[in-house]
Amino acid sequence: GAREGARSEGAAAAAGAAAADVRWRAPPSPLATSPLEELRNWNEVRSWAHAWATQASEVEREAAPGRNCSATGARMWLSQKGLDYFADGVPPAIVQGIKDMEFPGLEGVDGGFKWQLRNIKMLNFSMPKPLLEFSAERGIYAHTEGIKFEVSADYDVRGASWWNPLYSAGSVLARFRNSSTIAGYVSVGVKPDGFPRVGFKFKTLQMDLLDVSISGSFVSSLLNLITYIFQSRLEEEIEETMRGTANLYVKDTVNKFLKDSLPLITPLGLDPPYNTTVKDFTLCGVTISNESMAVSLRGGIYDIAVPDVADPEPSIAEPLRALGWAPQASTTSMLAVSMQDRVFNDAMFFVHRSGTLRTVIWKSPPDSQVALTTALLSRIYPPSFRERFRLRRPRPLSLWLQALDAPTLGLSKEGVIQATATVALTLKVEKVPWIKQAALSLEAAFTANLGVGIKDGDPQKIQLKLKDIHATSVKVVRTLTPDYSFNGVIALLDLILSGVVTPVLRDSLSKGYLLDAVGGFMPLNTSVAVGGGDLEVGTDIAFNAEGADDDAANAAKATGP
Repeated sequence: GAREGARSEGAAAAAGAAAADVRWRAPPSPLATSPLEELRNWNEVRSWAHAWATQASEVEREAAPGRNCSATGARMWLSQKGLDYFADGVPPAIVQGIKDMEFPGLEGVDGGFKWQLRNIKMLNFSMPKPLLEFSAERGIYAHTEGIKFEVSADYDVRGASWWNPLYSAGSVLARFRNSSTIAGYVSVGVKPDGFPRVGFKFKTLQMDLLDVSISGSFVSSLLNLITYIFQSRLEEEIEETMRGTANLYVKDTVNKFLKDSLPLITPLGLDPPYNTTVKDFTLCGVTISNESMAVSLRGGIYDIAVPDVADPEPSIAEPLRALGWAPQASTTSMLAVSMQDRVFNDAMFFVHRSGTLRTVIWKSPPDSQVALTTALLSRIYPPSFRERFRLRRPRPLSLWLQALDAPTLGLSKEGVIQATATVALTLKVEKVPWIKQAALSLEAAFTANLGVGIKDGDPQKIQLKLKDIHATSVKVVRTLTPDYSFNGVIALLDLILSGVVTPVLRDSLSKGYLLDAVGGFMPLNTSVAVGGGDLEVGTDIAFNAEGADDDAANAAKATGP
């Protein structure tokens, strides 16, 4: 009721804002009338979400809950170790870019001759691994020395005047020495839609020509002229073209790759019609020190089909906590991520809204000492109960569990995730048609303590271990007869929790949760820690381009939160 009241108040406020001619309006959602089936239109949804976030960022953040960065919920650090890993991928990327580089033709008049250079191509390009270092003032410093390559071209030289009949045509090959150097600064920022923006500014670009080989000319004056052209003009042209191509490559190719491959807005994995709920980890800010790069992330959960409806709980508006310190893992791992408990709790709100937090246990686990039969009811009902309901032999019971409110996850204890929720527990007698109502219905505040760790393997798994579970504030909602023992109810509840619920949960959690690739990046050597209201993960990574290409398809197959 409180939630619905908050929604009504929000709707009224939205109506008032519309009357006041608020500048921003959410565009029509592609899911407003027909929810996704199996998320097959997820790419369309993601594109819509990006467009919505971009438009929303142009006005007050309060008018755009999907891009509200006033209460960021997560932070990520890239360490020097991680930066060194990315440096390994720079030479192949540049070599690929060189293959696509196009050089314009050159022409001019020198020494009484008209000349042209056509089909200019860069060949046999090689470069060592660059040095990448964080710079608090400039961004990421990149430096590489020892670049080698060759340039080939077709030439055409003829006399500029009618009385000069000399003419020659052929090919030239120029070799650049391995002292050629590139140095500059990589800047990292945030675009209005929350995706990263990368730029590059050259500090040094020096191409040193070694020698020139010319074929097709046997006139010494022409030979000297062509050599002069290469030495005085081509070196300058190569540098200018490389500057332009590098800037264009970073602007278009790199930034497009980051937007297409980074799964910053992904489905929460709920069934229709709630499958429009998303996790938003778009960027809110980037801070670079001399040791690492810290990125604050939105960490929001919301429904893109109804962007003005969000969890009305106060946690969504909490100020940013003091996350300025990097987790210890960031000095030993390539990447470290710290997530506040409110991110998980906001997710739990939407998961609970979808009605998925319920289950039925039809029989006890094989190794349990507790059998789900009507024999258990003798603990709470008098001996006359069996005769009254004609239960001379034990009949099967089913155990129904349903969360009555969104569970709350606490991350304040060292190494422990504490989950609390008000749960309805109902026992029903099966295969006895004359017993229509529940044999026992209760409500209680359940608290479960979970340990979290990493299970090694390929791929790795997040392993949750149920330490204990207990119930408090027990309330009896319905019984078969008013003549029952409350102390017996408490004893029965403890028995069911220890003998049925606990082994079922432990068996379910024992399977673990796969740490799959994200955006083509596979986590390796992962560690996880809990405490201080945060969940911290440190990991190394290995990039797989095929995994990045498959991310959109994998998002469309998401089946669970």
